[in-house]
Amino acid sequence: MKNFFSSQIEQIRVGGFLVLFTKIKKILILLYSIFFLLIFFPIYIITILISPYILIRFGFIYTSRIGHFVGNTELYLLESKEEINIKNIRHIDFFVTDGHISNNFLFEKYLKSIKTLPYSIGYPSLIFFRFCNKFSRFFFKFLIPSTKQGDRDVNCLMEKFNSNFFFSNQEIDDGFYQLQRIGLQKNSRFVYLIVRDDAYLNENFKKDWSYHSYRDCSIRNYYKLAEELARNKIYTIRMGKKVKEKFLDKNNNYLIDYANSEYKSDFLDIFLASKCFFAISTGCGLDSVPDVLFRKPILFSDVAPIGYLRTYSSRYLLTFKKYYSSNNGKALKLTEIFNNNLGYLVHANDYKINNIYLQESSPEELAEYAKEMLLRVEKKWIDSNEDVINQKLFWNTFDKNSINNEFNSIMHKKIHSIVSSNFLRLNRDILC
Repeated sequence: MKNFFSSQIEQIRVGGFLVLFTKIKKILILLYSIFFLLIFFPIYIITILISPYILIRFGFIYTSRIGHFVGNTELYLLESKEEINIKNIRHIDFFVTDGHISNNFLFEKYLKSIKTLPYSIGYPSLIFFRFCNKFSRFFFKFLIPSTKQGDRDVNCLMEKFNSNFFFSNQEIDDGFYQLQRIGLQKNSRFVYLIVRDDAYLNENFKKDWSYHSYRDCSIRNYYKLAEELARNKIYTIRMGKKVKEKFLDKNNNYLIDYANSEYKSDFLDIFLASKCFFAISTGCGLDSVPDVLFRKPILFSDVAPIGYLRTYSSRYLLTFKKYYSSNNGKALKLTEIFNNNLGYLVHANDYKINNIYLQESSPEELAEYAKEMLLRVEKKWIDSNEDVINQKLFWNTFDKNSINNEFNSIMHKKIHSIVSSNFLRLNRDILC
């Protein structure tokens, strides 16, 4: 006990006020939970006694991060349709939020599909059954099982079922009115552009997010892409709750920096996703809105790490950041990436330790990928024989090598996605 307190004091001394505040918060949550556990204990006994006849289960709904909020929730509903994680007896599932609500409009809509409990009731209940489960697997049945792989649709259920999300007629009318306010017409074609940085996380979650910096991309690389789309009279709508840089071009009337717009709202974030021609994302939570809720085609640009490529939908066109050796400046081949266990690195420091740096696509390359995506969505793209060979070579190499990691059984099953043909033409050396 003495060592424990000494350790806590040392952590506070090193970390300062922020560490002290975090520890006080944890203590208050613990006391709060114990208080309500005592109050609701008789209810838990009743819940256990009636479980052979009606099972009540408790679980978290991840409302603070929109990717997990949308992805995990939708997959929970789809897995229920597929009768995954379903008990043979009548059951009722109750969720408790994890605190922060990333999109209030979305939360209100989901309340029509799932049941939630007030935090004061739900959180202690979840803690109680999680604690009991540590001592006996009997109590596991009172916990809502996690989806098969978080927000990853490894069972390809989005290819099988329609979305559980819908707008009311009044919401649709309001949505079109708000589109006009930002400069769009009802029949305007536009792309929903998401370029990741850490501004949102830094503002809403007070911790050091630099370990995710390898996923960030520069919005400055996307001006040529927006110009390419403008030539086809397609608007580029730059999305984001909070962003570091503005995205403005006085010479491009088809570019709208919605992320810095006065018209931005939780509702319009969702409505725009429902009406976009397709989406472009560097791989972050917000792309779950056009993807999961509305099944929109998506160009994934400069995704990292490569092992996390989203392989489970035919709507995805993929590109990824290129891996380079810091020692000799050479690009790594696909086999080198996986043979050296570099395909699933999720911490920026891991790349430094392994003498690897990631390189984003050039503005010219991104414009080519957007051009290809547009032709594919319009069903005008035709792969050459070389493109077909490159595609097969990539996925054969990817499938054969990615199996050597601990995630393979849950990260990738049947592969539906395709890698950009233009990307493989420009980077064929990674295949050889």
